[in-house]
Amino acid sequence: MIARYVSWPMFFAALCLWLLSASFAHAQLSSPVPLSGYAWSSTIGWVSFSGPGYGVDIETNGDLDGYAWSSTIGWIKFGGLSSFPSGGSDANLDISTNEATGWARACAGTEFGDCSTMADHPGGWDGWISLNCSNTGGCGTSSYVVGAGGGVLTGYAWGSSVIGWLDVSNVTFTAPCSPGFQCLADLSGYEQTDQWCQVVNTTNCSSPLICDTGNPGSCVANTLAGSISVRPAAARSGDTTEITWSSTDAISCTVEQQNAAGNASQSWTGLSGTETSDPVNQFTIFSLMCTNAGGIPEYEVASTSMDIIPLNIET
Repeated sequence: MIARYVSWPMFFAALCLWLLSASFAHAQLSSPVPLSGYAWSSTIGWVSFSGPGYGVDIETNGDLDGYAWSSTIGWIKFGGLSSFPSGGSDANLDISTNEATGWARACAGTEFGDCSTMADHPGGWDGWISLNCSNTGGCGTSSYVVGAGGGVLTGYAWGSSVIGWLDVSNVTFTAPCSPGFQCLADLSGYEQTDQWCQVVNTTNCSSPLICDTGNPGSCVANTLAGSISVRPAAARSGDTTEITWSSTDAISCTVEQQNAAGNASQSWTGLSGTETSDPVNQFTIFSLMCTNAGGIPEYEVASTSMDIIPLNIET
């Protein structure tokens, strides 16, 4: 037997690719998205995708489910089908690529004309409607696919001799999100989201830049700054000190008096000010925490400290 080894870098890279592909494969909508409007066939006319008591929805996993209606051939069923042609599956819209795959079926093509069984109608037409040329094993002869973008379906489906080409460009939906950018919570970068509210890209701002909350999708200089000082900076145990601070481009600030363990004993608020500390008995840190109008979470913009003079040192 020949032992085979995979290096850690190769394993890690493969794992990352698998996780990325898995995240796309399981992209989900928060709630079903109903379709409305009409598709058009030059042989059977208009096909309605919504009406009293019927309709077709994009389910949370991307499956197309429900019924469309044609006054010429009757009901067209999406979802819950079986006995598919080659390359078969129920109709599904991959929300990571905005392309549909799978099949719908005109119930008139089933044995009893009502989709109660998946056996073919004895008249010869089976009613299957393909949403993607890849369903039949290749797109060399005719390249077609049903897609989705900007609140409307795109492209064509194929329904063989009875339906022919089915133009879905007048079938609409209300997208749950408007594509665009939004800042990360800590303003360290921004995300780009699509019409399905899925994050399609994340960009990190190069420090010290932060996300521009007035124009998400770009980075700007972080002008939030401050200074803090104490006087005296060293004193006997039990003495107090005077704290003075100021800030630039902040909307709120907090000064915290902390011991070496990080435990706060006192705090003050204000964009600037001068205050007297509690009696200090050990090495103490004074931190200036501020936030700005951009909504950046409060963080430390400046700090200083006060030392304790040992008793055996004479003044």
